[in-house]
Formats: sequence, C-alpha cells, structure tokens
Amino acid sequence: MQGSGLDKNPLHLASGYSGPKAKQPARRRRVLSQRPEAQLRLCLYSKPGCHLCEGLEAKVKAVLERAEFLPSKLSGAQLEVRDITTQSEWLAAYEYSIPVLTRIEDGSSQEKKIPRSSPKTTVERLARHIEDFFRSPYTRRQPSQMPLIAA
Repeated sequence: MQGSGLDKNPLHLASGYSGPKAKQPARRRRVLSQRPEAQLRLCLYSKPGCHLCEGLEAKVKAVLERAEFLPSKLSGAQLEVRDITTQSEWLAAYEYSIPVLTRIEDGSSQEKKIPRSSPKTTVERLARHIEDFFRSPYTRRQPSQMPLIAA
C-alpha cells in the first residue's frame, strides 16, 4: 500500500500487515434442530406435620432455586409434593419411610427413588447427592465412595 504510511511503519513491515482486508461474505450457520430434553420432575412424598418432610422440602426448593442461576443437571426441574394421606396406595407404600424423594421423567410414569440423605445435610451436599443420582449407573459413585456427612 503505497503512500498510506503503512509501508513506512516498521511494526507493520515486521508483522506482515498489508492493510485492511476486503470484507468477506458472512457465513450462514446451519441451525440443527435440537431435541428438547425431557422435563425433569422431582416428587416428594410427605404428610402434614412431618418435620423431616418439611426440612427436605425446603432444602430441595433451595437446590432447585440455586439451579436456576448455576446451570446444572437440575436446571429447569420441578418439585411436586404429594401428601401420602390423600391416596391409600401412597400411604401403604410410604407410611413408615417418609420423606421419600423420587425422580420422574416426562413421557414416563415410572419413578426412581433417590437414596435418602441425612436430615443434617447442607443444601450444597444435597444438590451433589441428587446430581450424583442422575449420572448413568456406570459412572455413579458407589456408597463406599460417597462423602461422609458430618453430624
């Protein structure tokens, strides 16, 4: 580029800069249709007056609220609280084992129980505990590898 002053600048000469390039036509991006992921639902079986149930419900709500701001496997998940006293099947199944937290995926009526965590666990540990459950069975940590919960 004669007469532009760029040919005299030693920095431009050393770097091989030859001036502004002509604009290239913008490339079109092909948008692949993405399959929407199944909506994740958590279900908490509970009954009125159960302090363990109320504590777990508050912590799960805090985990889901946190997942809205910090992307994780639980982002977009919903919590459904079921009162076991309203249906005899639930009462027979969970009367002596509440609170019970399960996972339900859309398109499936099958529920998977999430192993119970300590009532003294923190929200962060509960989040990790639930996320560990969502890993494939081949990568899920065994109970002997789970971190101990301090009392």
